[in-house]
Amino acid sequence: MSNNVSPAIRVARGASYLYFQAFMSNLFGVIYFAVATRFLTVYEIGVTSSFFLVTTIFSTFFNFSIPAALAKFVPEYKGGGKVDWARGITKKGIIFGIIVSIISSIALYFSSSWISTQLFGSFTYQSLLEILALDVFAIVFLPFLSSVLTGLQKFRELSISTTFGYGIKYATAIILLNLNFGLLGVILAWVIGDFSSVFLKSYFLLSFRGEITSVPFSRLIKYSAPLYLAGIINYLSARIDQFLIIFYLGLANLGIYNAAITASWVVSSISQSMGAALFPQFAERFGRKDKKALSNAAYGASRYMSIIYLPLAVGLATVALPTISLVAGPSYIEGAIPLTLFSLTSAITCLSPIANSVISSLGKTKIYFWARLSSFSIDTILGVLFIPILGITGAAISKTIASIAGFTYVMISLKKIFGWNFDVTTLKKCWIGSIIMGLIVLTLQQFITNRFYLPLYILVGGVSYLVFIRLFHVVNKSDVTLIKEFLPQKLEFLVDIFAKFLVV
Repeated sequence: MSNNVSPAIRVARGASYLYFQAFMSNLFGVIYFAVATRFLTVYEIGVTSSFFLVTTIFSTFFNFSIPAALAKFVPEYKGGGKVDWARGITKKGIIFGIIVSIISSIALYFSSSWISTQLFGSFTYQSLLEILALDVFAIVFLPFLSSVLTGLQKFRELSISTTFGYGIKYATAIILLNLNFGLLGVILAWVIGDFSSVFLKSYFLLSFRGEITSVPFSRLIKYSAPLYLAGIINYLSARIDQFLIIFYLGLANLGIYNAAITASWVVSSISQSMGAALFPQFAERFGRKDKKALSNAAYGASRYMSIIYLPLAVGLATVALPTISLVAGPSYIEGAIPLTLFSLTSAITCLSPIANSVISSLGKTKIYFWARLSSFSIDTILGVLFIPILGITGAAISKTIASIAGFTYVMISLKKIFGWNFDVTTLKKCWIGSIIMGLIVLTLQQFITNRFYLPLYILVGGVSYLVFIRLFHVVNKSDVTLIKEFLPQKLEFLVDIFAKFLVV
């Protein structure tokens, strides 16, 4: 990205690239899931979810959170004018990534028989796990490449390579399922898609070659060590509900539960994209010792997170039942309540990506450890209590309470070390508008009930939200100016139409 572009536009463009990538990747995933449920049984969907859990174990425990350190130091050195240092830290990080990826792949291959008996009670899926070992190399290595691209703010390249990989993965899976390859086809598609992404990301990083100054690897370790511990706890917190479902309810219920998770990703990817775009910006400001700019950036980001993300998260919660029944089919309707809870949780914690980005840029990574530890502890205790009684709904309830508790700890910690630099007024207005929108959509569903009316629900909800943000004077002229700078000049007429309707 050009350096003469304003910071607000850089963040907006970065977020838009990453959201496009996340949205398309999740859209491909939803399409794949809709097709897969027609070829695979609910139990087999649970098996694929278990395979995914296996890959996440390796990607969490074997990267030692070095990718997170790369995402901090690359932009920080670059922002401080030490580009050769940024190259040096990148080189060491990538070499380390290759080594641990090879080790991960070998480890899965030789432990495949044990994992198969532990997860499935037999050696039935050992051969598939051995093939999955190939994919583990790519899955462990990809975050290293992605973090450097993020640190360099090459969001367009990151978006293209990730979207391409997911597109190849899911398209190949659909083709092989139609050719009756079954679960083997799914695993082969994962291998092909993930390695496609590795090759393309590596190609995009070739342009960063140049003079290198060696930087001690210990600097990466020092930053990443508390993050690694937090990452392990975060993994356990994020996945403990799924392991408990396997233990108490079986793989079929895991398949239904993961249908809700898959549907929720389409909206939650927006906040994740915003956070990914913000972090290198915040780190660059920290590298320049510009605390005021960091505060202003956080304030502006919270404003647009409220305007854009809140109504989407609340909206998905109100149409959870028709969404999951349309995407996955009637067999997965039990996942509607978990989807509702996941969506409401993401709405309540919508400022989390911004708070996390500020804390990371300040280097206060120990906060993550305690936040994740509290979430994990709460999720585990409540999961053990609720899942045997309430099934996957109990898992979703425990996850909701744990996530909100962790978010609360992060926000309290942020207030102590930096303060709350958020646009609270806009946040309140958007919450009111989103709630009113949700009530309208829920009322409509009482009179028109059919999963195929989902587009109508979305249309009515979207229009009602736009009406209310006009009444609440949420959008102002500075927002219009920002959009005009962001979009190509040929599209300014659309902004003018937008302004006439929303800006008073």
